Amino acid sequence: TVNIGSIKAVVSTQSTGKYGCTEEILIVIAMLQVNNVFVKSQRGAKTLNKMKFKFAAQEGDTMTYLNVFKFFKENNKSRSVCKEHLLNYDVLCQADNIMKRLTSLYKRYRKNVPSSNDDVAIRKCLVSGLFVNASYYHHTGTYKTFRDNFDLSIHPSSVLVSERPKYVVFNEVLGSSQNYMKDITVIESDWLLEVASHYYINKFVGS
Repeated sequence: TVNIGSIKAVVSTQSTGKYGCTEEILIVIAMLQVNNVFVKSQRGAKTLNKMKFKFAAQEGDTMTYLNVFKFFKENNKSRSVCKEHLLNYDVLCQADNIMKRLTSLYKRYRKNVPSSNDDVAIRKCLVSGLFVNASYYHHTGTYKTFRDNFDLSIHPSSVLVSERPKYVVFNEVLGSSQNYMKDITVIESDWLLEVASHYYINKFVGS
């Protein structure tokens, strides 16, 4: 589930117009509220992974969700295009409806919904809402949260599962035999001080 408190913080930051990427943030929020964006291929997991790679962003899962949604809209929400690219048409329609509702709610307070292709601005805005969920890659081969050194791993479904970005924020943790970060965004450590100095002022960020 989406961390509603974090989402409110993101939208609150957007209301100042600081980052100018409200539309993209609302898309990410909408995509975080649906599951199974991709469908299994009869040709096997390799085919599915190859298709996922077409949409994968090195900046992480949230930016990948953004790519998928924009592709869906740019292709006029075509069912056949979704089938061809192993995208779940019904789920993306659901995300589109959520996006419309979020946009309508946002416009109650702000007339314009600014948009931006600046991935740094989008990721900084996400950090402004998810800064408490920041972690760094440790030399032991695991991730640790900045505040309490809690051990975490990248979820197997993440586009970053084969990567080891140094700093990330995540939307939620799923626990089983390991604690997995889900919905990950790659960040720079200095962004934490830039957007949440009140939270990290006594923590040496960048070590």
